[in-house]
Amino acid sequence: MQTTAASAQATIQIFHARVAAAEKQGYITQAAINEQQFQDTYSPCNALSLLHDLQCGHRIQTEYLASCGVLCVRPTGGPPFVCPTCLIDVVRAEVALEDLTLQLNDDISMKDNSPTQEEKARRFADKYVQAMVKKGYRTCKVVSKLDEPRLQFFDQFMREDGFGGVEDKPEEEESPRLHKRPSMSAHKNFTKQDIGSGRAHQSSGKWDFRGTDFLAERHEGADVTLSIDTTKQGSERAQRGGEAAMDSLPEHFADSHVDLPPEDDATEAVRKAIEMFALM
Repeated sequence: MQTTAASAQATIQIFHARVAAAEKQGYITQAAINEQQFQDTYSPCNALSLLHDLQCGHRIQTEYLASCGVLCVRPTGGPPFVCPTCLIDVVRAEVALEDLTLQLNDDISMKDNSPTQEEKARRFADKYVQAMVKKGYRTCKVVSKLDEPRLQFFDQFMREDGFGGVEDKPEEEESPRLHKRPSMSAHKNFTKQDIGSGRAHQSSGKWDFRGTDFLAERHEGADVTLSIDTTKQGSERAQRGGEAAMDSLPEHFADSHVDLPPEDDATEAVRKAIEMFALM
């Protein structure tokens, strides 16, 4: 009977060990699959990714999954993408060239009636985007180019929440002004008495420069004791103040935000033009 019981127990243990090993292997396999999917999702020019690296050196992101175009680093037969970064540089150059031409001609009447920088940028951006869309270019948006997929994920996540990208430099803030501790007035600068005179002595490891006799004369008849109730009240007030400060922390966190650098005219014009023609 003992041999049969031991054999049955061994059979049960072997079964559970095999089940545990199979489950562990399943977890490891699934974790590897999830990691590979994450790597593919945030790596450019991948079937599971919205990101594409262009031959001009910039990285773009599409709204939906799309095959690579003829201008991608890994070109295929798909239509090319509009590179917003290159388009922004072209719009800036067009606006600068128009301003330079106007200055060289020195036409005062044209200066008075000339459009603003924003209007010029919008005009050139609409012109270029419209022409490229008619030729079959696909619209997209510019994103940061990061080698590590996890950094690419965090950059996209932070930008969508309005906190700026991973490599964005924060705006320089003015350092808080340090205030000097007020010094003691000249008429309150006490001098050290002669140690042998008995006016100064060492008590509990500290020097008392005035001596106990002077303090006794100065405070003779004065009630300098503190009531226990007052001390408790002060402690309770301090505790309530600390609790109130902690309760107000969520409001401060809710009001906090990051000031992102404003868009210039060319960047804003290109972004709006791409968004407009993407809906057509």
